Amino acid sequence: MENYYEILEVSPNASPEIIEKAYKVLAKKYHPDANEEDKKQWAEEQFKKINKAYEILSNEDTKKEYDMQYKNQEENKMQDYNKLLNEIEILKTRLAYYENKENIWNKQEESKDTYSAMQNEESNENENYYQYENTNEQYSQENSYNNNVKKENFITRIGKNIIAIILTIIVISAVAGLLWVIPQTREYLQQIYNQNPVIKQIVDIFI
Repeated sequence: MENYYEILEVSPNASPEIIEKAYKVLAKKYHPDANEEDKKQWAEEQFKKINKAYEILSNEDTKKEYDMQYKNQEENKMQDYNKLLNEIEILKTRLAYYENKENIWNKQEESKDTYSAMQNEESNENENYYQYENTNEQYSQENSYNNNVKKENFITRIGKNIIAIILTIIVISAVAGLLWVIPQTREYLQQIYNQNPVIKQIVDIFI
């Protein structure tokens, strides 16, 4: 649903007089005949949006119906925003869990290294043949253990990186959503979007 208040650059609480005044100013600004040739098509699109917004907001009945839909939409946005905040907290908890788990694995690896050193000292007291056999067996076990630990640590690091990336995207989206909820910021961003064709084209590509 298009935000007609943003299109006319007025507050949802604006009076009919303010709405009419804003419409006249914008209609004059974006009239195709008042813009250069390379901006005529863009100005014409803006002009149509302004006329549509004014058509809805200048009529008491259509404005009342639109305001109900607008209110429901804003409430849904806030619900989505709160849900997003909850998801961020869950991701933070999971990330802390993975970090703690990695610390435990690192301590287990240190304990294994200490145990291996003790086994090497004990094997030095045996005969050369048994020393050779035991050393090979111990090396195989240690190598297998280290490979398993490396695989686990590698998988853990990948998981952490993925979660960190997702968390970063969510945080950025949450901040952008919060800024969008604020009327003043939203109006300022809408003005930049409407007045700069280059930015508009870039944003339209991602939208």
